[in-house]
Amino acid sequence: MCDIPIGLVESMSDSIMQGSDLSIIVQGPLTENNHEDIVRNCRYWRHSFPKSEIILSISSTDIFGLSTNSNILRLTHVPSHYSHSTTQAISTLNTLCDGFALLNTLESLPPIKKDKDSPNNINYQIKSAKNGINISSRKYILRIRNDCVLLNDSFLIEYAKNFAYPRGNRAVFSERVLIPSIYTLNPYARERLPFHFSDWFHFGLREDVSKIWDIPEYSFADAVHYALSPYAAHSNSHERKFLTRLAVEQYIIFTSFSRIFPDISLEFHNDLNSVEESIHILCDNFIVCDANSIALYFPKYQAELHDQNNASKCISNLVWQMLCRNRSGNYEEIITQWSAAHAYTYTFMQTLYRPLDFLLQDSSLIKGNIKNTGSAGLLVYGPYIDLAKGRYRCRLYFTKLEGLGQLRFSVTSDAGKSVLFRKTSRIWSKKTQTTFILDFKASKNETDVEFVIRYKGMKYIAFSGMQIEKL
Repeated sequence: MCDIPIGLVESMSDSIMQGSDLSIIVQGPLTENNHEDIVRNCRYWRHSFPKSEIILSISSTDIFGLSTNSNILRLTHVPSHYSHSTTQAISTLNTLCDGFALLNTLESLPPIKKDKDSPNNINYQIKSAKNGINISSRKYILRIRNDCVLLNDSFLIEYAKNFAYPRGNRAVFSERVLIPSIYTLNPYARERLPFHFSDWFHFGLREDVSKIWDIPEYSFADAVHYALSPYAAHSNSHERKFLTRLAVEQYIIFTSFSRIFPDISLEFHNDLNSVEESIHILCDNFIVCDANSIALYFPKYQAELHDQNNASKCISNLVWQMLCRNRSGNYEEIITQWSAAHAYTYTFMQTLYRPLDFLLQDSSLIKGNIKNTGSAGLLVYGPYIDLAKGRYRCRLYFTKLEGLGQLRFSVTSDAGKSVLFRKTSRIWSKKTQTTFILDFKASKNETDVEFVIRYKGMKYIAFSGMQIEKL
């Protein structure tokens, strides 16, 4: 850990921790379904940082007649079907927030990945971030999604602790910007995506955070890039899920920094030509912090915050520190060494994998379940996880099995080179709500563990997910 700059914590305590030097930009949609959650989160920010400037930057809304002049949020017309809670929420937000930004209507883009149904709202995100920053007035900004909060001021302590690491010739910001480790991806792991730095929140100087978002809108052509263009020959199954030319996080960071450094390149999402430069930029401009060190509460992703697979998939604070200390070293080797050290001291928790976490072949995803498309074939494979040495119990959940046939289960690691488990189960009658339990042993630390389900002679299969726990 670096020495904390003399007086930094004290000055932050006086100006930021009290909130007088801090703008908190709470960004995201405000709808009839989530307005109570947004009120709760804004109330928390006001209580925790009473002197801060709180800006509610609304990216989209389905509340009819909602408008703002940046100082007050109001309903120009209240339909009779609106509940009292909707009008009360608007009134309460006016007492909690100092400013409002409401985005004019934009069109969403098609889904980011083949296995996702939700639209790509990157342009809502870019425009609403700009709007919120433009009406903010304090020296420091915390720009954060409106569906999560930081439960105390420990993010400021983490900022101060990591502030003084040396910076190199890729430094653009006046000071570092704090970001979370979740979805700050390791570009040498399963999804090789350089410049993929988390956008859940940014904390730093207003001028620096503003530079991140001073970018143009994402084009429709880039949003459907892989509908017409082939994947690079080196693309793996995870990388072949993308429809967009770049992931959202990549587009934001690369577009911002490529204006300053025209020598860096990212022609497509897993273009590795500037992978080392992406690490240079991460080390010179950002601080990566772990969710548990900043008390991040994020109900939508709370289970993922404790997923041991993130130790290799994402860049933790420890790995970031090692990269900062070894700027002339082999980045892939450093990340591999320190990710492994972190991964196998991590407390393994029960993890649930959804159908979306698996890859399909002779099957299709229909209404949340994976269903067979024939009487024989490969139903699912994946999700390619890392497991520490030990004994495990896997539960495979099916909502329906019909036919006189068999299911064949296998668990392998290291691209199928090592077999950890293999079993065939015969199905003799129609079954519903069926669970298959697989107990297996990992004799050593295993990487890229794959669970495979094959079927034969089956009329109907509906697979709903998998749970794995360490015994």
